This record gives sequence, structure tokens and C-alpha cells, in this order.
Amino acid sequence: DGSATTALYTNWPDLSRISLGTSHDLQIYHDGSNSYIADGGTGDLKVMSNRFWIKSTTDEAMARFTADGASELFHNNISTFVTTATGVSVTGDAITTGSLGVGGAGGTKFQVSSSEPYVTLKNQTVENTSQGCESKIIFEDHGDNALGQIQVSHSGTADDEKGNMIFSTNNDSGLQTVLTLGSGGAATFAGDVTLSSATSASPIVEIQNTNVNALSGILRFNKTDATNGSSAGDDIGLIDFKALDSGGNVDVFATILGQVATQASGSEGGRITLSVASHDAELQPGLIIADGNAEDEVDVTIANG
Repeated sequence: DGSATTALYTNWPDLSRISLGTSHDLQIYHDGSNSYIADGGTGDLKVMSNRFWIKSTTDEAMARFTADGASELFHNNISTFVTTATGVSVTGDAITTGSLGVGGAGGTKFQVSSSEPYVTLKNQTVENTSQGCESKIIFEDHGDNALGQIQVSHSGTADDEKGNMIFSTNNDSGLQTVLTLGSGGAATFAGDVTLSSATSASPIVEIQNTNVNALSGILRFNKTDATNGSSAGDDIGLIDFKALDSGGNVDVFATILGQVATQASGSEGGRITLSVASHDAELQPGLIIADGNAEDEVDVTIANG
């Protein structure tokens, strides 16, 4: 019946072929440099096993396939890519030079498609430190320099769920915080804020209080210098009213200036000056409301009228 009860082997020279099939559909051979399993038939080449390994000549794992289970790829004998019942598991970095689509084809370099798409960044460190347990999105240039960053981290040191969101940009000296959104809803800007509208005939900045009480919204100018304090004549807040003149120049047409009149503790006094540009674009005070010389006294000066 062609069976053998002792170990046998045959030794064939290079370029010898084992040929199977009427039309030599499957061939196994060695050409002196490489070994081949060549399937030229119309059907499939099937390797059938409940657990199939691909290993190196030193017995290092390269791939493993398990019936009704995982398919695994190995790097240097370490499993790094494994299929699971719900998708895949990757150990280490995953790098793509094309688009990556989750839930559908990627229209951009990274796209998540779903009826309710979301991406979760989870910091698994157990800590309740200020700015701790942070998660970041970093934007880099071709030289691996961070141009911008969005960071969400823990707010304060209490064991709670409060968080801050911090936006940073690079000013050529490293990342600098430009906007902080606090856990209480406050937004703190580190520099100038410009609100611009090219489509609205009347751009609006609105401070709205939706609480059911008699309090209003607040526009606050806060000048604090814990080291030196304030001095008489210090500017606290300035509102400029600017526009283009007929020559296309941006000029200040009016201002409202708040100042410190008296800084002495217990005798604090303030001053507000309303000024307008007078004929030659030079600002002139039109109305000054200031602290008087006695308690509850307010002086009003109409100037240059």
C-alpha cells in the first residue's frame, strides 16, 4: 500500500521538482538559492491545521494561526499583532503612510465614521495632582517640533473629576499656554483676543446672565501687582474705538479710560475719562468723573468744551 514503518528520506539535486496534478499544478523545488512551493492550478492552495505555525530555522515564531481563535504576527519572537473577536490588538506603535478609517474609509488621514463617532484618550495613571493625569494632542512639523498642543488634565488636588483644557502654541521658544478652560467654566487668555466678523453688518459681543436673579453680566478689568501694588494715575482698563479714516489709516476716534486716582487703603478712589478725537485725530478728554476730596464726593469735569 506504499506505507513505510522506518524513517526514510530522499536526496534530490537542485532544480529537481516534485510535480503534482495532471497539468503540473503544484510543484515543490529548490533552485540552488531559494525554495519554492508553486501552485499554478485554478483552485486554492490550502494548508489545513487546527494550529498552524510559521517559524524560523532557529525556532523563532513568525506567525501563528489558531482555528476558531486568533491569528498572530510576531516581531523578533514577540507577538505584536493579534486578531480578536471584536477586531485587532496591536502591541507597540502602529504607523500608516496613508489614510486610516475607523468605521469606514478614511476621507482624511484619520477619520472616525459612525452614527455617534467619538475618540477616547485615557490616562491610566492613578493621581490627583494639579495638571496630572493629562492627555494630549500634539501638532508637530517636519522637524518633530511641537507647533501646538491641546491638553486635558486634572484640576486641583482633590479626589474628584474636575478637569482643565489647555491650548498651547509655540512662540519659537517652546510651547506657551494661550488659553485655559477651567473646570468652573472660566476661559483665561494669556494674550490678546481679537473677535472678527467679515459677514456680519454689526458684530456683537454679548455678556448674558441666564440666572433668575437681579444680577447682571460683568465686564471686568483687573489690574493686579502683588509686589508693587497700584499707584495714583495707573491705568486699570481702556476701551478703544477704532476705525479707518479716508486715507485707509486705522485711527482711535474715542476712548473710555479707567484709572487709579488714590491708591491708599481705606481711601481708594478712581477716575473715568471719556475722550474723543478732535479734528486732527488727537484725543482730547471730554468728560472726567473722578474721586473728590471728601468721602462720597465725586467730581465731574467737562474739559475742552
